[in-house]
Order: sequence, then structure tokens, then C-alpha cells
Amino acid sequence: MVFKTQAFYFDGQTSTSYNVELTLNDIKRYLKFTTDAGNPISNSIYEIDYEVYNNKMKIRFKNNEMHIVVEDKNFISELESLFNLKVQNNIYRKLVHLKFRTHLLIALAVFSLIVILYIFITPIVAQKAVNLIPVAFDAKIGEMFMEKYIKTIEIDSVH
Repeated sequence: MVFKTQAFYFDGQTSTSYNVELTLNDIKRYLKFTTDAGNPISNSIYEIDYEVYNNKMKIRFKNNEMHIVVEDKNFISELESLFNLKVQNNIYRKLVHLKFRTHLLIALAVFSLIVILYIFITPIVAQKAVNLIPVAFDAKIGEMFMEKYIKTIEIDSVH
């Protein structure tokens, strides 16, 4: 099915917006419009990204600075449904649409996990690392310390 709507095109070079007719072919999965200079542009939905804010959709073209802003709610929902088919299990999109409270709980869970790992796992890993150091190497480090620091200290000979 083919959907058409009016949209605002930004060329990425200036801040001027141009009215364009945007066409979405959901079977072939492409967007098509004609620029103000008369150049037809057609892109697969796999070559674009989008974000929705304030009942508007901003469509960005990968590797290009131009973008389109759409305000038609039906067109937006149709395009989003195509994107959802494209990325049904995209965890990023799911996380973005979560509520603030959920984000806060996730952040607290991650922070708690880091603290728990630091408290319980770091000593175990440190002990394993110490056990990997050969005794001869440990003795050599001790000798180097004695040569560098202990020999420079004056010893009170009264005792």
C-alpha cells in the first residue's frame, strides 16, 4: 500500500524548510519525495533513522545531513509499524520509551551489581593474582625495595 503526506524537508545546508509530498510504499519499504530543486530522492527504510517527539517524526537519512519532519499521525504510526517490523527486538528503542522510574531502578540495579562485584569478587581475583606471582620474583622485588629505600635511611646505633 502507498501512503502520502505533506512534510517539511531540510537540506542540511540551510535552516530553510521546504514543503514536500512524502510517499511511503510499505510493500517495497521505501520513502520517496522530490526536493525543492526537483531531484527525486528515494531511500529504503533500512537506510533511515527516526525519532518521534511532540507528535512529530524527524526522519534522518544515514550518511547525510538532510532530514524530514512529518506531522501526520497516521503516516507516523504506519512508518513506526514498518520500523517495528525492521527492529522488533531492538532493546535500545524499548529502553528509550521506558518511564523515568524504570530508568532509575535499572541504574540502581547496575550500581548495586558493581558494588557487590567489587566487594566480593575483587578479593578473590586479587588472591588468585598474588598466587600467580612466583616466590623468586617476590623476593627480587623485596631486594629491590631494600636497596632503594632501606639503605638510604640512617640507623640509630645507640640501640
